[in-house]
Amino acid sequence: SIWKHIVGNEPCIPVFWSHGVLDTEIPVRMARENIHFLRETLKMHDDKIKVIEYPEIGHEATEEMFSDFCLWLKSIL
Repeated sequence: SIWKHIVGNEPCIPVFWSHGVLDTEIPVRMARENIHFLRETLKMHDDKIKVIEYPEIGHEATEEMFSDFCLWLKSIL
């Protein structure tokens, strides 16, 4: 199964994960749980996961997020 393949192999796809702390549609708790899953269950290393929480942002994308994403993307290419 795909699940066994993912868990059985070290994931190597870089992940950019940004989340607004004030998000009421997808609580930041859920994002943190998913990051924990990536690290603990899939054994992804911190150098493959970029996590940024934005304390003043809700369920939206901002120029700051886009800028952070672009900087991250440039750093992995």
